[in-house]
Formats: sequence, structure tokens, C-alpha cells
Amino acid sequence: MYINEKSWEVHQAIDTEIECALLQFIKLYSVLGEKYGAVALLVPDNMNLNLYSKSFALGKWLARLQQSDREAYRVFMGFWQRKVVYQVDDEYEFTSDSHTFTGAMEAAINDSFIISLCIDEMWKRERLEGNLYCLLEDSNRKVTVDNLYMAEQLLCDPYISFFKSKEEKIYSYDDLWEKREKLFPHLEFCPSVEKNLKELQISYINQVMIKLTELNRYSQKYSGEKFRPELLTKTTLESERTLKEYAKEHTFYDIDKKSYLAKWHMRFTGIPGRIFFVPNYSKETILICYIGKKLPNVQYPT
Repeated sequence: MYINEKSWEVHQAIDTEIECALLQFIKLYSVLGEKYGAVALLVPDNMNLNLYSKSFALGKWLARLQQSDREAYRVFMGFWQRKVVYQVDDEYEFTSDSHTFTGAMEAAINDSFIISLCIDEMWKRERLEGNLYCLLEDSNRKVTVDNLYMAEQLLCDPYISFFKSKEEKIYSYDDLWEKREKLFPHLEFCPSVEKNLKELQISYINQVMIKLTELNRYSQKYSGEKFRPELLTKTTLESERTLKEYAKEHTFYDIDKKSYLAKWHMRFTGIPGRIFFVPNYSKETILICYIGKKLPNVQYPT
């Protein structure tokens, strides 16, 4: 769930409109918590949540809210403290109505949605249509991103289905590693992946689980066949130049200490993250080589 950073920009809104939008956001976040437990919204690292306005000061408003409605204040501060700040992906760009959106871009490439603060009437729409540009592929395609802006939407799809599909009992990377054979019987893991997971923030665990589950299902269905990356989401082949110049960084060892050059990766957001793997490692499995920040390549050598 990604904050629509554009919806937090204050232009000609008056103070009462800003206050109403904040209270509606608090209600929405409260219902999210009641239905799905403590939730963390993803916020881009270049976004300021202070709602710059000549007349409206968020800090002063929160101080008043603490006195008048302690529960609403608690809910907002819960959002503030749980929010996950992520690094903006520099390989994609989402544009709509001549504006560039960070949250919508991440939602589009990670099969998620945006949450808007309705200071402006334009954010009271169920979907945001735009173009998603991929730098590496030099491709542009039309996409639609679901926009959550009021609590009542949570009673309907796509949100009911979204949260149901994300239900997970794994709460830590240690738990994931210990249960990997049961959870992902069609995946093998290089021993170094255990160390990778220990270096990851816990906020990425759901995305990692989703990607590994997708790879496991693919391996179960298509193991032994020619690899078909188009059947997987956000899966990219490294360039020959990268694999030549950064072969060491892309070489990993399985449990038998046999080396493999990991040419393929899936992406997850926040770092931005990568899962490098070797398809058709055996007749029935994919080899997971690396989970973490993107590895050096010719475009981003560090």
C-alpha cells in the first residue's frame, strides 16, 4: 500500500478542507487496522508529510486533536510511526495528467494500490490511469492503479481480494528460512541467502514472500520446460555486458559449492530489491541465489 504523495500537496485548500481530509484519512487508516491489524504504508524517501501551507500547521493541528479526540490522534500517530520509507525506484516512471507519481509507479509495478488524502476533489476517484515507462526496456505502456481514499471502499473488491491474498503467517526472516522447504518445495536456496535475509528490513518480508511464492508456483507448473519469463511478474535478464563486467558479483554457490551465474532477477520495492535466481536448476526446482539490494551493473556500478 503506497501513499499517493501528490495528494498531500496543499495548493489552494482552506484549513477546514485540510482538516476534513485528514480526519477522513484517519478513519480510513483506523478501519484498515481493525480489519487487517497493524498496517504500515509505504512512503517515498523524497516526500514531506508536513503539508506545507501558509495557514495550516500540521503540528499545531495534532496538538489540538490530542486534546479534542485522543483516539483519532492515536491512530494518526500510529500511521506516522509505522510508515515505511522506501527508496524511489529509478528504473521506472509513472505519469498521469502531465504529472509524475512515485506511489502510483511503485503500486503499478508491485501489483498494489495507492492511498490518497482527499484535500483536492481530484483524488476522490477509484482509479488513476497513466503511462508506465521502463528505462531498461525503453518501453511505455498504459496502466491503471486502484486508488483507496475512503473507508467504505474496504468493503468491496479489489481490496477484499487483495488483503485476503496477502494473509501470511510468517513474521520473521528466521521463520522464513527455517520453513523454506515446506513453504517453497520447488525452490532451492544458496546458503548465502540466509545472510541476505538477516540484512533485510522486516518491512520487506511480505514482498519477498509474494515473489518467492510466485517463483515456487512457476517451478511447480513448468519445471523442466524452457524458461518463460513472461509468465512471471517484474522479471528481467541482466545484460551480457553486466554479466561480463560484474561476473563475480553475479556468481553464487549452491549447497554443494557449485558456482552459478545468476542472470535473471525479480524485483521488489523499498530498496529497490532484487531476487536473483537460476531457472531449471534441476528438473523440479529453481535456485534462489540472492535476495537484497540490486547488484552492481553497467548502468548503476555501485
